[in-house]
Amino acid sequence: VSDNVLRIGNCFRSVMDVSSVHTNSLYDLAHRLIEKYTKDEAVSDDVDVKSLISDKDLVNNAISSSHENQDAKILQKEDEIREREEGLAKNLIKEIRKAEYQRNRKRVTEIYELKTREEAMIDSKIEMEEDEDDDSKYN
Repeated sequence: VSDNVLRIGNCFRSVMDVSSVHTNSLYDLAHRLIEKYTKDEAVSDDVDVKSLISDKDLVNNAISSSHENQDAKILQKEDEIREREEGLAKNLIKEIRKAEYQRNRKRVTEIYELKTREEAMIDSKIEMEEDEDDDSKYN
């Protein structure tokens, strides 16, 4: 279980690293666009695009909050998968313990029955010997 949980953690750390690389690339791209806009190069004729690109803090905040939301979703999914893995492991251990308990109880019952049969057989032989002794006394 701990190996799987470790692998899950490593996998999600890798996803977080890729997400960070993506965000850094997005920052670079946005800053290049902003630089183009500030140099008065034609980026777009759309007024909405120009208004978004003109505010560097707005762009940085949008990218940052998007990255934080994405990281939160990644961490949430990691928690879900880890909890599911731990739950499966707990259920497996529970089932194994139950099966082992039942096997143990069955074995104890078999031993008790064997003891009872052997005692009955011994008692039977003792009775037969006593009967033989009684018969030989009378003959």
